[in-house]
Amino acid sequence: MISIIIPCVSVEKGIKTAKNVLRKIQNETEIIIVNDGQSENKHYSSAGFTIYELKGINGSYFCRNFGASKSCGNWLYFLDSDVSFTNKFSIDIKENEIGYFDVTFNREPKNNYEKWYFKNAFKIDFFITYYNFVPTISLIVSREKFNTINGFNAKLFSSGDVDFCNRLNLKYKKIKNTSLVANLREKDAIFLKLKRQILGHCINKINSSNKLIYFSFVLIKIIKNFISGTIYSLNNKEYSSIYFYKSKFALYCLLNPESLKRKIIHTNKREVQLDQ
Repeated sequence: MISIIIPCVSVEKGIKTAKNVLRKIQNETEIIIVNDGQSENKHYSSAGFTIYELKGINGSYFCRNFGASKSCGNWLYFLDSDVSFTNKFSIDIKENEIGYFDVTFNREPKNNYEKWYFKNAFKIDFFITYYNFVPTISLIVSREKFNTINGFNAKLFSSGDVDFCNRLNLKYKKIKNTSLVANLREKDAIFLKLKRQILGHCINKINSSNKLIYFSFVLIKIIKNFISGTIYSLNNKEYSSIYFYKSKFALYCLLNPESLKRKIIHTNKREVQLDQ
């Protein structure tokens, strides 16, 4: 059986994603939705899905671990709550393998923002070759291997899938004859994704480094993205506004380290334990 874990901060979005994937997957499946940032802990069923509401802000990687601890399947599959598919798919891999899907999109991009995302997101073979990781939308992992490395690092705010796969440090087996066709994110969702990534990278760094290393890290991000945006602008190419946006938000992180520290303190005050 495949256990699908969906962390979210809106149970409605989680249920929407769960309904979509349940219509598309052809394996025996259970779906667990973990709704973070709530006023109290709850456990109930809705629309045929198991739902856990967690008190306080625990973070998406903690929610993935929590959902996995409550699941029953031999295989684990983790999905974001804004992901949806347009094609049917099945999972067929052996117990000692780690599976992954190729991912394509359901339509051509309409604007420069979508073109950038279309070009850069889910380059699975590239990610495996150069970074030894598979994004969670593509990754199927056995419960045994998941438990061996104690799941995701719940202290991370971003790039937890990179850290997770690097600790697995194993070869990936492509799931044959199946390519996921995902709905292409629109402009606002792409900007929100970029904002979360930059914020998460900065919080990860401030959480594990001294002040000088943190400022150097963020400053490099600002300069790198600003230069990329300028180069695209001078050559009349697309994507310049995306890199300027990334540079601008990194500058916000540089100028507001205390607000990032408050997010860390708030998240680290978890009122939920994995054995609850």
